[in-house]
Amino acid sequence: MSNPADIENALRQKLAEALPASVGNTAFENQPFSRKGKAKWFEFHFLPNAPDVATLGAGGQDEFTGIAQLDIHVPIGSGKEAVAADILAMRSAFTPATPLVYNSAIVTVKSCGQVPGGQAENSYRFSVSISWETRLFRS
Repeated sequence: MSNPADIENALRQKLAEALPASVGNTAFENQPFSRKGKAKWFEFHFLPNAPDVATLGAGGQDEFTGIAQLDIHVPIGSGKEAVAADILAMRSAFTPATPLVYNSAIVTVKSCGQVPGGQAENSYRFSVSISWETRLFRS
């Protein structure tokens, strides 16, 4: 049986490769993180859809889809130049059809691009959304 947690781990692993500055500087869901004193910090959101049945039977596969969103936080008024290289690095790393492998999961990137941001948590948030899909065997 494949582990659905491997989907998120595949995406997080690729994020660390694409943006080395994000390592140790990213808030993940329900994990301790302090942004105090950080001019630039990241926030990772894993947003899966409910799985669909792809093939029948106990040894069949389920299709998982969803998005992952990376929010890049910078000081308000610092301009887009502070994140332009990060956005380009994300788009280069998460190009459509790119397979991301973690354990037995092979996650395929469908799209990656900047989506609307805005002011949040006393910073300006630039957001990059990654659409993905995979099939996993169920037990």
